[in-house]
Amino acid sequence: MMETNKYLYEAPQAEVLTVKMEESVCESSGFQASRNGYGTASGGKRSAGIGSGNSSTCGDITIIGGTITATGGNHSAGIGTGRMGACGNISISGGTVTATGSNGGAGIGTGVQATCGNISISGGTTTATGGDYSAGIGTGTGGTCGDIKISGGTITATGSDEGAGIGTGCTGTCDDITITDNVTSVTVNKGGKADYTIGKSINMNDYICGTVKIGDNIYYDGSSFQNGGDIYLADSPFIYQP
Repeated sequence: MMETNKYLYEAPQAEVLTVKMEESVCESSGFQASRNGYGTASGGKRSAGIGSGNSSTCGDITIIGGTITATGGNHSAGIGTGRMGACGNISISGGTVTATGSNGGAGIGTGVQATCGNISISGGTTTATGGDYSAGIGTGTGGTCGDIKISGGTITATGSDEGAGIGTGCTGTCDDITITDNVTSVTVNKGGKADYTIGKSINMNDYICGTVKIGDNIYYDGSSFQNGGDIYLADSPFIYQP
Protein backbone atom coordinates (compact mmCIF):
# COMPACT_ATOMS: atom_id res chain seq x y z
CA MET A 1 0.00 0.00 0.00
CA MET A 2 1.05 3.58 -0.53
CA GLU A 3 1.91 5.52 2.60
CA THR A 4 0.53 9.04 2.52
CA ASN A 5 1.67 10.01 6.00
CA LYS A 6 2.77 8.32 9.18
CA TYR A 7 -0.63 6.89 10.12
CA LEU A 8 -2.75 7.20 6.99
CA TYR A 9 -2.75 4.57 4.25
CA GLU A 10 -4.66 4.52 1.01
CA ALA A 11 -5.58 1.33 -0.88
CA PRO A 12 -5.82 2.02 -4.63
CA GLN A 13 -8.01 -0.12 -6.86
CA ALA A 14 -6.92 -3.75 -7.24
CA GLU A 15 -4.50 -3.49 -4.32
CA VAL A 16 -4.88 -5.46 -1.10
CA LEU A 17 -6.52 -3.51 1.71
CA THR A 18 -5.15 -4.60 5.09
CA VAL A 19 -6.83 -3.16 8.14
CA LYS A 20 -4.76 -3.49 11.30
CA MET A 21 -6.60 -1.32 13.74
CA GLU A 22 -4.07 -1.58 16.54
CA GLU A 23 -1.31 0.15 14.60
CA SER A 24 -2.55 2.24 11.73
CA VAL A 25 -5.23 4.31 10.12
CA CYS A 26 -6.61 2.90 6.87
CA GLU A 27 -8.95 4.45 4.40
CA SER A 28 -10.88 3.00 1.47
CA SER A 29 -14.33 3.77 0.05
CA GLY A 30 -15.21 5.94 3.03
CA PHE A 31 -13.50 3.74 5.63
CA GLN A 32 -11.40 5.50 8.21
CA ALA A 33 -10.07 3.91 11.39
CA SER A 34 -8.38 5.74 14.24
CA ARG A 35 -5.15 4.59 15.86
CA ASN A 36 -6.87 3.76 19.11
CA GLY A 37 -8.50 0.76 17.47
CA TYR A 38 -11.94 2.10 16.57
CA GLY A 39 -13.29 2.86 13.11
CA THR A 40 -16.61 3.78 11.51
CA ALA A 41 -17.09 3.43 7.78
CA SER A 42 -20.06 4.66 5.78
CA GLY A 43 -20.15 4.11 2.03
CA GLY A 44 -20.99 6.94 -0.33
CA LYS A 45 -23.68 6.70 -2.98
CA ARG A 46 -23.78 3.06 -4.19
CA SER A 47 -20.45 2.30 -2.49
CA ALA A 48 -19.48 -0.21 0.17
CA GLY A 49 -18.55 0.98 3.64
CA ILE A 50 -15.27 -0.90 3.22
CA GLY A 51 -14.51 -2.10 -0.31
CA SER A 52 -15.37 -1.02 -3.83
CA GLY A 53 -17.42 1.87 -5.10
CA ASN A 54 -20.17 1.94 -7.70
CA SER A 55 -19.20 -0.22 -10.73
CA SER A 56 -15.59 -0.30 -9.56
CA THR A 57 -13.10 -2.90 -8.35
CA CYS A 58 -10.97 -3.38 -5.27
CA GLY A 59 -8.60 -6.14 -4.21
CA ASP A 60 -8.68 -8.35 -1.11
CA ILE A 61 -10.08 -6.99 2.16
CA THR A 62 -8.38 -8.30 5.30
CA ILE A 63 -9.45 -7.34 8.82
CA ILE A 64 -7.25 -8.62 11.62
CA GLY A 65 -8.34 -6.63 14.67
CA GLY A 66 -9.94 -3.58 16.20
CA THR A 67 -13.54 -2.44 16.50
CA ILE A 68 -15.07 -1.69 13.12
CA THR A 69 -18.56 -0.55 12.12
CA ALA A 70 -19.20 -0.51 8.36
CA THR A 71 -22.43 0.52 6.63
CA GLY A 72 -22.95 0.34 2.89
CA GLY A 73 -24.40 3.09 0.76
CA ASN A 74 -27.48 2.49 -1.38
CA HIS A 75 -27.43 -0.95 -3.10
CA SER A 76 -24.09 -1.77 -1.45
CA ALA A 77 -22.52 -4.08 1.11
CA GLY A 78 -21.24 -3.00 4.49
CA ILE A 79 -17.96 -4.79 3.72
CA GLY A 80 -17.37 -5.93 0.13
CA THR A 81 -18.66 -4.32 -3.03
CA GLY A 82 -20.67 -1.38 -4.18
CA ARG A 83 -23.46 -1.67 -6.73
CA MET A 84 -22.28 -3.65 -9.81
CA GLY A 85 -18.78 -3.64 -8.35
CA ALA A 86 -16.24 -6.36 -7.62
CA CYS A 87 -13.75 -7.19 -4.91
CA GLY A 88 -11.31 -9.95 -4.10
CA ASN A 89 -11.42 -12.19 -1.06
CA ILE A 90 -12.79 -10.92 2.27
CA SER A 91 -11.07 -12.21 5.41
CA ILE A 92 -11.81 -11.46 9.07
CA SER A 93 -9.54 -13.06 11.67
CA GLY A 94 -10.10 -10.89 14.73
CA GLY A 95 -11.65 -7.83 16.27
CA THR A 96 -15.26 -6.79 16.71
CA VAL A 97 -16.87 -6.18 13.33
CA THR A 98 -20.37 -4.89 12.64
CA ALA A 99 -21.36 -4.73 8.97
CA THR A 100 -24.70 -3.60 7.57
CA GLY A 101 -25.77 -3.63 3.94
CA SER A 102 -28.23 -1.20 2.40
CA ASN A 103 -31.15 -1.75 0.00
CA GLY A 104 -29.97 -4.86 -1.82
CA GLY A 105 -26.49 -5.12 -0.32
CA ALA A 106 -25.24 -7.91 1.93
CA GLY A 107 -23.77 -7.14 5.33
CA ILE A 108 -20.54 -8.83 4.23
CA GLY A 109 -20.24 -9.77 0.55
CA THR A 110 -21.73 -8.18 -2.54
CA GLY A 111 -23.87 -5.25 -3.44
CA VAL A 112 -26.57 -5.41 -6.13
CA GLN A 113 -25.46 -7.35 -9.25
CA ALA A 114 -21.91 -7.45 -7.95
CA THR A 115 -19.18 -10.06 -7.46
CA CYS A 116 -16.81 -10.92 -4.65
CA GLY A 117 -14.28 -13.68 -4.02
CA ASN A 118 -14.21 -16.02 -1.04
CA ILE A 119 -15.43 -14.89 2.39
CA SER A 120 -13.67 -16.32 5.45
CA ILE A 121 -14.12 -15.63 9.16
CA SER A 122 -11.69 -17.32 11.53
CA GLY A 123 -11.89 -15.29 14.73
CA GLY A 124 -13.28 -12.31 16.57
CA THR A 125 -16.90 -11.25 16.94
CA THR A 126 -18.78 -10.51 13.72
CA THR A 127 -22.33 -9.21 13.29
CA ALA A 128 -23.57 -8.94 9.70
CA THR A 129 -27.00 -7.73 8.60
CA GLY A 130 -28.19 -7.68 5.02
CA GLY A 131 -30.15 -4.88 3.42
CA ASP A 132 -33.45 -5.50 1.63
CA TYR A 133 -33.53 -8.87 -0.19
CA SER A 134 -29.95 -9.66 0.79
CA ALA A 135 -27.94 -12.10 2.89
CA GLY A 136 -26.20 -11.21 6.11
CA ILE A 137 -23.04 -12.90 4.79
CA GLY A 138 -22.96 -13.73 1.09
CA THR A 139 -24.68 -12.04 -1.81
CA GLY A 140 -26.80 -9.00 -2.32
CA THR A 141 -29.60 -8.98 -4.88
CA GLY A 142 -28.41 -10.69 -8.07
CA GLY A 143 -24.88 -10.99 -6.69
CA THR A 144 -22.26 -13.74 -6.93
CA CYS A 145 -19.72 -14.76 -4.30
CA GLY A 146 -17.16 -17.52 -3.88
CA ASP A 147 -16.84 -19.92 -0.96
CA ILE A 148 -17.99 -18.87 2.51
CA LYS A 149 -15.98 -20.47 5.34
CA ILE A 150 -16.52 -19.81 9.03
CA SER A 151 -13.85 -21.52 11.12
CA GLY A 152 -13.67 -19.50 14.32
CA GLY A 153 -15.15 -16.72 16.40
CA THR A 154 -18.65 -15.67 17.35
CA ILE A 155 -20.89 -14.84 14.40
CA THR A 156 -24.39 -13.43 14.08
CA ALA A 157 -25.74 -13.16 10.53
CA THR A 158 -29.19 -11.91 9.56
CA GLY A 159 -30.76 -11.83 6.12
CA SER A 160 -33.59 -9.59 4.97
CA ASP A 161 -36.73 -10.42 2.95
CA GLU A 162 -35.64 -13.17 0.52
CA GLY A 163 -32.09 -13.26 1.88
CA ALA A 164 -30.52 -16.14 3.78
CA GLY A 165 -28.56 -15.32 6.89
CA ILE A 166 -25.51 -16.96 5.27
CA GLY A 167 -25.67 -17.63 1.53
CA THR A 168 -27.69 -16.00 -1.20
CA GLY A 169 -29.77 -12.91 -1.47
CA CYS A 170 -32.56 -12.59 -4.03
CA THR A 171 -31.52 -14.49 -7.21
CA GLY A 172 -27.98 -14.75 -5.90
CA THR A 173 -25.27 -17.35 -6.46
CA CYS A 174 -22.68 -18.56 -3.97
CA ASP A 175 -20.19 -21.41 -3.92
CA ASP A 176 -19.60 -23.81 -1.01
CA ILE A 177 -20.50 -22.87 2.57
CA THR A 178 -18.55 -24.45 5.45
CA ILE A 179 -18.96 -23.96 9.19
CA THR A 180 -16.40 -25.88 11.23
CA ASP A 181 -16.39 -27.14 14.80
CA ASN A 182 -13.75 -24.53 15.74
CA VAL A 183 -16.32 -21.74 16.01
CA THR A 184 -17.46 -20.46 19.39
CA SER A 185 -21.02 -19.93 18.18
CA VAL A 186 -22.90 -19.13 14.99
CA THR A 187 -26.38 -17.61 15.12
CA VAL A 188 -28.17 -17.16 11.82
CA ASN A 189 -31.56 -15.64 10.94
CA LYS A 190 -33.23 -15.77 7.56
CA GLY A 191 -35.27 -12.98 6.01
CA GLY A 192 -39.02 -12.99 6.43
CA LYS A 193 -39.64 -14.25 2.87
CA ALA A 194 -36.78 -16.77 2.72
CA ASP A 195 -37.20 -20.54 2.78
CA TYR A 196 -33.76 -21.34 4.18
CA THR A 197 -31.43 -19.75 6.69
CA ILE A 198 -28.15 -21.08 5.27
CA GLY A 199 -27.40 -21.70 1.57
CA LYS A 200 -29.84 -20.87 -1.22
CA SER A 201 -32.46 -18.71 0.40
CA ILE A 202 -35.35 -19.73 -1.87
CA ASN A 203 -35.89 -23.23 -3.28
CA MET A 204 -35.95 -22.08 -6.91
CA ASN A 205 -33.57 -22.64 -9.82
CA ASP A 206 -32.40 -19.02 -10.02
CA TYR A 207 -31.06 -19.23 -6.45
CA ILE A 208 -27.80 -21.20 -6.62
CA CYS A 209 -25.53 -22.52 -3.89
CA GLY A 210 -22.75 -25.10 -3.69
CA THR A 211 -22.25 -27.61 -0.89
CA VAL A 212 -23.36 -26.67 2.63
CA LYS A 213 -21.26 -28.45 5.28
CA ILE A 214 -21.68 -27.85 9.01
CA GLY A 215 -19.35 -29.73 11.32
CA ASP A 216 -18.85 -33.18 9.84
CA ASN A 217 -22.14 -33.31 7.93
CA ILE A 218 -23.15 -32.21 4.45
CA TYR A 219 -26.69 -30.85 4.42
CA TYR A 220 -26.84 -29.72 0.79
CA ASP A 221 -24.69 -31.14 -1.98
CA GLY A 222 -25.17 -28.40 -4.55
CA SER A 223 -28.26 -29.92 -6.06
CA SER A 224 -30.27 -31.63 -3.29
CA PHE A 225 -30.62 -31.70 0.48
CA GLN A 226 -28.91 -34.39 2.53
CA ASN A 227 -29.19 -35.60 6.14
CA GLY A 228 -32.42 -33.70 6.80
CA GLY A 229 -30.99 -30.46 5.51
CA ASP A 230 -34.33 -29.28 4.14
CA ILE A 231 -35.54 -29.00 7.75
CA TYR A 232 -32.25 -28.23 9.54
CA LEU A 233 -31.23 -25.37 7.25
CA ALA A 234 -34.69 -23.80 7.51
CA ASP A 235 -34.42 -23.26 11.27
CA SER A 236 -34.48 -19.58 12.20
CA PRO A 237 -32.78 -18.70 14.36
CA PHE A 238 -30.25 -21.36 13.47
CA ILE A 239 -27.79 -21.73 16.35
CA TYR A 240 -24.60 -23.77 16.14
CA GLN A 241 -22.46 -24.16 19.25
CA PRO A 242 -20.22 -27.22 18.87
